[in-house]
Amino acid sequence: MKLTIPEMESLLRVLFEMLRARGVESVDTAQRDFYWSVLSDDWLNFQQEPKPAVGSLDDDIEELKRLLSEDSDPSLVDLERIATVLRLLADDLSRSR
Repeated sequence: MKLTIPEMESLLRVLFEMLRARGVESVDTAQRDFYWSVLSDDWLNFQQEPKPAVGSLDDDIEELKRLLSEDSDPSLVDLERIATVLRLLADDLSRSR
């Protein structure tokens, strides 16, 4: 199955519109910094148990903000970083229902 970049852009626009309609203006780690992560080499390999790693939401957000404030080029890791921030947002919203 495929999802094109234009489709993803449209989906993100729809999802951000939904967040604005709900009054969501930011994502706050609320002193929840560390999270479990499955490394890229392991997350699609079902032949063996994955080895979890520890990530930092605060570091992820700091590095993402650096993209906005400096002349730095985005990296593939930044895609993973934004994914963790979106996951935190989804978790927070699902708990606040």
